[in-house]
Amino acid sequence: MYRNRIAGKRDSFENRWIIPAGAAAMKNIMRIANTVVLAAVMLAAACAGAWAGPQKPAALVLKVTGKATVQRANRRKAAEPRMGLQWGDRVSVSPGASVLVLFRNGKQLLIEKDTGITRAAADMDDATDAPMQIPSAIGGGLDDLDLYGGAGAGTRNYGGDLAGILDSATITAPRRTKILDTRPVFAWSVSEPGAVALLVLNDERGDEAWATATSALQAAYPEKGPALQAGAAYSVSLTAVINGHTYTDETEFYIYPEKQAQAIRAEADKLADQFKGRDDAFARHMVLASFYRDYELYADAVRELGILLRAEPANVAAWLELADMYHATGYGAGRDFALIKAAKLAQDNGNPFDF
Repeated sequence: MYRNRIAGKRDSFENRWIIPAGAAAMKNIMRIANTVVLAAVMLAAACAGAWAGPQKPAALVLKVTGKATVQRANRRKAAEPRMGLQWGDRVSVSPGASVLVLFRNGKQLLIEKDTGITRAAADMDDATDAPMQIPSAIGGGLDDLDLYGGAGAGTRNYGGDLAGILDSATITAPRRTKILDTRPVFAWSVSEPGAVALLVLNDERGDEAWATATSALQAAYPEKGPALQAGAAYSVSLTAVINGHTYTDETEFYIYPEKQAQAIRAEADKLADQFKGRDDAFARHMVLASFYRDYELYADAVRELGILLRAEPANVAAWLELADMYHATGYGAGRDFALIKAAKLAQDNGNPFDF
């Protein structure tokens, strides 16, 4: 994914998990087991009935102009924005009407005549790519984890009701992603509120480029001093002491060269301009999220989905897309939470992707 995998320096504090002994170890094991059981029960409940579990639709309806319907097997429904389309569905449009759909590969299709979704996808490169294979969820509860608040949308503390269940310290942004900015904002989560974390940034040679220690959950690369180098890869490590034990995490990111970054920003602006109306917010954020994903700009994709979910917290499609983004970055806690949230919402709403 990146030009080089960083072989950074190992300092004395960069110890992997320090395993507590005796009763403390057993307590942690029980906490982890309880987390797994809780998530499994919640996911099983959400997947009960006709719905088989969290799965992305083949395509999403972004915009409908005029009258149009979707036929699935022997049932027919009026087409409307946010509707999920499955393989085998057929879209029928009245004269002068149109339906704009977004496939999971990020490509858009304007349907102006009766069209079968499977046949339409066959004419588009990788539109029929298989959805993400979902592992067993081991996330926490549904209510207290902040997925989409603040300046680091989608990257804030995942402590919430995981606190006291599973001790952890995790870098959330930038995490296994490409970025456009040479002065990024770093974000992380810790399971103990107020725990001091040490963040260290290393360049491609493994030399320390910057470091900070703070009890906050994010820190911006300083405005003073030289910017990070465009076209370069960096590694970042996090160390925090939680309940008397040291936890560390490590990841990397890559900064696009300046000319490429400018071209990507310009294309994103064009896409946003296509959906600049107030009623087009859903389409704008979903299209931009897919666009950023194609460039491995997962942090930017998470930001777009975070804005959408702040306005539409019950949007199952956005939660599933968010799970994909976190899966790509290797952020398991965020992925599992988004999947469980989508499953619960789908159950509560009678599965919005089914007729």
